[in-house]
Amino acid sequence: GGPRDLHKLAYDLRDLYKVKQVVMYYLDPKNENPIAAPYERYGLDFAREIEDDEKNVIIIPEINIHRFSNLHHIKKMIFWLSVDNYYLSGEFFRRHPLMGRINKLLFLLKSQHYLGFERELKKIPYHLTLSYYVADHLRKRGITNPFCIVNHIDPIALAQTYDPALKKD
Repeated sequence: GGPRDLHKLAYDLRDLYKVKQVVMYYLDPKNENPIAAPYERYGLDFAREIEDDEKNVIIIPEINIHRFSNLHHIKKMIFWLSVDNYYLSGEFFRRHPLMGRINKLLFLLKSQHYLGFERELKKIPYHLTLSYYVADHLRKRGITNPFCIVNHIDPIALAQTYDPALKKD
């Protein structure tokens, strides 16, 4: 899911691509240890504040884009984990209540067409996706440079065994 993908991306930036300092920022900085137990295995540091400096990069999940609109110098990158999450997020509903309700209905009807893509997102220069479906969705809305990264298979998932006796027909 989304939190795992964000932690895995941070881990890969640090360990595979040798980015000097990778830290996670959590929306509840008051929590003494905001890293949930399943993600501790990535061994990531966390920050309580974001340094709004042009030498820094912030990777923002699509459901939290506007929470960081007060940052003007840091380089922003949106990590699109899901198209549905963007249009159905609480943040989207707060900004666009009517379109949010319509999008909820479209989702329940299993439509893959949503209303209200925000034009200012085109000003953010970097967009990462985990699927070609999301990249195509962004291109159709004027994002010319989505970068699709290949999602990994978590070693924990590979270690799981399948017991056919548990199958329910």
